[in-house]
Amino acid sequence: MDRYLKLLKRLPKNQRKIMLGLWQSVLDRNLEGLEVVKIKGFKNYYRIRKGKFRLVFAKEDGKNILVNIHYRDKIYKQL
Repeated sequence: MDRYLKLLKRLPKNQRKIMLGLWQSVLDRNLEGLEVVKIKGFKNYYRIRKGKFRLVFAKEDGKNILVNIHYRDKIYKQL
């Protein structure tokens, strides 16, 4: 959890606000209007794109669990 917050602290305020809003939407299972795509090669992993950033989450037991938030060129290497 700390590494997500560390990354978010380095973002400009407007980007940070957007990513925190996406994070909250994922945790609340409010995915309407978001471009959610299943990641190939993983059973329950999904991603949301927002500019240069990707938010990856897993669906387990009716809950959404945050897996990673990072820049698009680094996120898939860390899965």
